[in-house]
Amino acid sequence: AFIVDTNKPEIARATVIENLSFTTESAYQVLMKVLRVSSAIVKYQALMKFRPLPPEIRTSIAIDHLKDSIKLVRVGAAELVVGVDENSFNATDKISRRKSLEELETMLFSSADFSTGRMQLGDYYFQKGDFNTAVIHYKMALQKDRLLTPVYSNLATAYSIIKDYAKVNETLDEWIDLEPNVGRPHYLRGLLYFE
Repeated sequence: AFIVDTNKPEIARATVIENLSFTTESAYQVLMKVLRVSSAIVKYQALMKFRPLPPEIRTSIAIDHLKDSIKLVRVGAAELVVGVDENSFNATDKISRRKSLEELETMLFSSADFSTGRMQLGDYYFQKGDFNTAVIHYKMALQKDRLLTPVYSNLATAYSIIKDYAKVNETLDEWIDLEPNVGRPHYLRGLLYFE
């Protein structure tokens, strides 16, 4: 009720969307309603909630927003189609997709001076399947802030995909040195040995 109430402040509605878990069909229907009638920041946060869904669903939602008049909404739509095969779009939508992805890249690179910006760039290239470039950005994120621990998991996974197992171990060692009681790096090491 709060999310769809256009009398409430936009920033508050966007914040509620950002912090809620959406796992039911009815919740997603609320988000679809929000996408039709809301401001840019609210639409952007609503679009982000569709990221975990399968590519075909994300694409069908994104197509309506790749040509939005507001850049933030186009960027949000672009985030839904990162890594989705370009051939699944018609000729007109391919152009919109390409332009919105360029805007997303520009936005990501504008934050590249920060460790979190580099991590986001790494995630972007990871989603595109460009794991070597993802590694470069993850390493730069850790050079800027070695305590940004989410990067270690992503970096180790990227190294594993490109089969640089020595670097996986090295990355996990660094993470375990920082957080010896956290389970995730030990779990990833177990997966590595299993593979």
